[in-house]
Parts: sequence; C-alpha cells; structure tokens
Amino acid sequence: MLEDILCKRDYDTSKKSYVKIGGIFDVVYFPKSLDELFELINFLKNDNRDYFVLGNLSNVLIREGRIKTVGISLKYFKSIIIKDDKIEVGAGALMPSLATSLIKKGYLGFEGLVGIPGTVGGGIYMNASSYGCCISDFIESVTYINRNGEIQTIPKEECEFRWRTSIFRRDEFQNVIIVSCLLSNLSQSNDLSVIAENAKKVRLLRGSYQEKKYPNLGSTFSTRNIYKDIFRNNLIDNIVEMLIRSVSKITKDRHKTYSNLIRKYTLFSRQIPKSLSENISESTLNCFVNKGISYNEFKSNIEKFRELTKIKTELEIEIVDKLK
Repeated sequence: MLEDILCKRDYDTSKKSYVKIGGIFDVVYFPKSLDELFELINFLKNDNRDYFVLGNLSNVLIREGRIKTVGISLKYFKSIIIKDDKIEVGAGALMPSLATSLIKKGYLGFEGLVGIPGTVGGGIYMNASSYGCCISDFIESVTYINRNGEIQTIPKEECEFRWRTSIFRRDEFQNVIIVSCLLSNLSQSNDLSVIAENAKKVRLLRGSYQEKKYPNLGSTFSTRNIYKDIFRNNLIDNIVEMLIRSVSKITKDRHKTYSNLIRKYTLFSRQIPKSLSENISESTLNCFVNKGISYNEFKSNIEKFRELTKIKTELEIEIVDKLK
C-alpha cells in the first residue's frame, strides 16, 4: 500500500543541499525495496504525476519555491553485496561509503573515489572520477527502471560513458531511475596499508584544493582544467600561463601559488567584476559559492561568468528549474 511507504512532507532541499539553496517539495517518498518503488512509480504513472529523483544534492541546483512534483529518494537502496568476484551496489549507496568499504577489503582502484560526495546512482549518471579512479572502469552493467515502469539492465558498452557523462544524461533517459549496478574487473591486494595510505593522500589533496569555507556544488564546469578552456586558442594567455607555472615551481607551495596567480590573472584579463568574483571560490574559478544569495543570483553568476570568459564547456552541475 502506498501509505506504507515512508514519506516526508514539506521537504526543504535548501537544508539538505550542499549549496544550501533549493525549493520545498510537497512530498518526498523513501521506498525501501524494489516492490515499494514499483508500487510508487505505478501509482504516479496512473495518476499522471511527475516525479524527480533526489540524490545526495551535492551537485544539483534546485529552483526555489514550492514544488508539486513528487520527490523520490533512494537513500535506502544502499546495499553493497559481494558475490565471488563481482559486487552488486545499490544506487543510493554513497560513493565514499562504497570506496571505503572496498578499500578495507583490499580492492584496488577506488582510492580516488573516497572524497566524491554523491551517491553511486549519481556517480553512474555523471561517470564520476577523481585522481585517476573512475567508477565506470569497474561497471559491468546498470539496472534501472524505464519511463514505462519496467526494469531493465544494460551492459557497460551501452552506457556511453565519457568524461562526466553517460547515456543517462540524455533527454530520453531523464525520467529513468537507476537502482543498482554490478561491478567487476576487480583486483585485490593483501597490502591494505598501501591502499589506505593512497586513500588518505587523496583525502588530504581534496581538502587542500577544494572549497571548504562556503556552501558550494563542487566543480561547476565539466573540465579537467578550466583555465586551459578559457585560454583556448589565445597566444598571450597561454604565454602568461606558462610563465605563472614556471614562477610557481620555485616557490614553497607551487600549487597554491599557481592557483592564486592564475585565478587573479583570469579575473583581471576577463574584467570579472567584484560582485561576481566574490561569489567564486578562492581555490578555483571552477567553483561557485553561496554567500547568502538566491537561486536566481547563483544561476545568473554562472551565466555572467560564461559570457565574460566565453567558456564553452558544458556544466558539470545540474540546474533543475522546470519542476512544477
């Protein structure tokens, strides 16, 4: 029965979102099994009601105001089941939890994923990767519920994994619900101390490079290097970048020096006004922060930045503004 499915009313996403911006869902359901999820989807389909899947809200910007669209959270789909040489993982499992669990068992290749704050479902959707570790390297298949309420499983080859994207980001897949994945191609080591040390280094690196002071959604643009994307095909910019890199190498903390200098140069050369720059992380131009601004202001800042820098790179964050 639908009334048996856990739900929360007046669900304020601004309190859950990493950027502390978002609207209030009239209701969000938290199914605990596939049966409950199927029951919920069939009810909504028969009642002609829209739904939106809420992950960990670590890279999603949701519009403000009341939201009639039904929210669905898979936070209880968090099982991690090891079967011989394969692992079945629920879409609601958190990436750090998965990585930490497998690292403790000696599995290699997950050290870089320890600091990614999203869910496994979100990681599949975005093809999450960090420090040379990529979730799709280990995916054998993905199971999801299609728009007709039917369960389907597709192999990795059909997932169209590329840098920060997958088939699930295509428009025709926007209403599907990823429920689980099967991991394979796994390697184990008996030297747990080395793996743990590598994971520790990743945590320290992420902590030193990323924005920690203000609420944010992490990387805004889907790029390996935002400065190279901004400087593309500009000889003067590229010469300045090389000079900054050379100067940084002779300083005590070359990464911090490089980040500070390249950020200042970009802001100056693109004439980014203070009203905009103060809402961008001091760690990198690829992270916008919330210092008490609204959804519209946050979205507008990204649009202004794109206009001034002429960056053509796709967004990595998801902007959700069409919910009813």
